[in-house]
Amino acid sequence: MLRLRHQSPPFEVLRALAIALAVSADDLVFDPDERGPQDESLRNHLAKLDQLDPDERNSIRALIEGALLRHRAREFAKTS
Repeated sequence: MLRLRHQSPPFEVLRALAIALAVSADDLVFDPDERGPQDESLRNHLAKLDQLDPDERNSIRALIEGALLRHRAREFAKTS
């Protein structure tokens, strides 16, 4: 039986393709449901975070971390 070995393209090839096609490398590598939030509205908001200044991004990061911490605490309380 002949076995073909699958090789991933080097990073430079993926980067060049992404630039040429005006898409992200994630778009080339992952299916749409494999990366990022499934909620389109949330995905759109997250894409715009680069427009914020560093202090505003840090505030958003703190809010997200706080929400995740509360979620983990609630999940832990359910299992206790």
